[in-house]
Amino acid sequence: MDAILSFGLTLFCSALTSIAFFWLRWRKQISRERSEKIAQFKLKEERRLKRFRTKKKNILNKIESRAQVRLERDEAKAEDLDERQERNNHLESKLGERASEQAERVSEMDHRRNDVAQFKSQVKSLKRTLKSKRKTMRVNLEQKAQMSTEEAVLFHQNQICAQVDIEVQQKAQRKIVEAEAYRDTRANELISLGRQRYYDPSPAEKMLSYVDLPRSNKQKALFVSEKSEQILMLEEITKVSFVLESPDSNRLQLRNSPETFSREIARLAYQRWLNGGQLNEKSLKAQYQKAQQTLENEARQAGIAAAERLDLKRIHPEILYLVGKLLFRTSYTQNQWQHAIEASELCGMMAEELGINANVARRATLLHDIGKVLWAETEAVGSHAVSGAAFAREYGEIPEIIHPIGAHHHDEQPASALAFLVIAADTLSGARPGARRESSEAFSQHVAQLDELCQQVHGLRQHMIIQGGRELRMQVYPQQYSDYDLQELSQEVASVIEDECTFPGQIKVTALRELITTSVAKAKYRDRIKIEPAQTMTSKRSPFKWGGEKGDLGA
Repeated sequence: MDAILSFGLTLFCSALTSIAFFWLRWRKQISRERSEKIAQFKLKEERRLKRFRTKKKNILNKIESRAQVRLERDEAKAEDLDERQERNNHLESKLGERASEQAERVSEMDHRRNDVAQFKSQVKSLKRTLKSKRKTMRVNLEQKAQMSTEEAVLFHQNQICAQVDIEVQQKAQRKIVEAEAYRDTRANELISLGRQRYYDPSPAEKMLSYVDLPRSNKQKALFVSEKSEQILMLEEITKVSFVLESPDSNRLQLRNSPETFSREIARLAYQRWLNGGQLNEKSLKAQYQKAQQTLENEARQAGIAAAERLDLKRIHPEILYLVGKLLFRTSYTQNQWQHAIEASELCGMMAEELGINANVARRATLLHDIGKVLWAETEAVGSHAVSGAAFAREYGEIPEIIHPIGAHHHDEQPASALAFLVIAADTLSGARPGARRESSEAFSQHVAQLDELCQQVHGLRQHMIIQGGRELRMQVYPQQYSDYDLQELSQEVASVIEDECTFPGQIKVTALRELITTSVAKAKYRDRIKIEPAQTMTSKRSPFKWGGEKGDLGA
């Protein structure tokens, strides 16, 4: 029993000791947590105090700045009020001065009003006096003239009407005379315009292509002989062929000239040579040089006249020289110099309607055909439009002028409104009724010459003359001509046309070759067939020396 009690007492003591230990440990932990909380609270309070002090400082700064701004604003308002007060005082002084001036003016106006009233009374008295005097004068005049006022007015009206009738008749007579003078001038202009629209082509053909033989039988015999020395001298010096049309003809035809200007020089030299009477080489050379100088001067004057007529300035003399040479060229009887001027005027009118510079339009149109002279006189590359544009560029024309020249036949793509205007003006001038005509006889002869020439070309399947005789198309047999032979064929035919045919302008020669081959493939025999490429051998031959007959396809 004592052991149990001692064990229970021991257990109780140990439990009590454990409880005391845990209670002390708990109290220590609680005190530690409380000290930590107190430290955190102190830290928070210090931070809060710091924030409060910072906020207090910011608020004080704001209050001080606002107070400073208000103080400055109040000072500015005070200064403004002082200035306004000074201004008001100044205005009040001015108003006082103006009030005194206004009072002086009012008093002055009262004095003037009194003066005006006095003048009015004086004027009224003068009017009454004048009226009475007029009545007295009218009565005296009526007594002296022995007629009333109405009768005097009617008398003077009749006199004035008679004088006006005389003046009107004189003015009407002058107007009639002026109208008759204008009528004659206008009639001459309309007649000239009509002659231009319905121009007779025969004088131009005679001027450019033929000359008459001498009337003297002795001199005529020198030119119609089989080997005439005079004809040989003419051809050697002038570089133009003089051919008798027929044994019974009295005219010589001028052929194979480099261009129409040389042909006109030869014609003029021939006429002067005949008129001189000395048919020798020395006289012919002298007359040829004189004729050449005369026509060159005439060409230069024609170029200057064209520029002056169109009011164009600062054109290079060499360009004007080519423009003047157009005077000696015709296209289907239309004089190219007149065509250039007419087209220039049309282009200028259209340009003014569109708001384009009319002087530039007239300048470009005047120069658009100068390449025809270059193309005939020199070996110019390309068409007359391209060569003319290159010449204008060489002599200082601006691109706005050069492009319409090169594009007026679409050798270049038109890229400006002026280029299209030049094309339209060129077409209008050339296509108007009566501008360009070719006689049926000349056209038939021209086509017959081309047809006869094509008959001589062997290996030709067919040929076509199109574009009014300005283009010749030839289709050849492909077995007799290769693709490389076509260029040589077209060049040789063109050369023969230049030497043997008479035609205006230029003729385009086109050679065509078409080869069509057909083969048949058989399905059941295709393994046995070995296809070998065909080998063809062609040799270059002259088309006028080909051995085969026309239509002969060869082996």
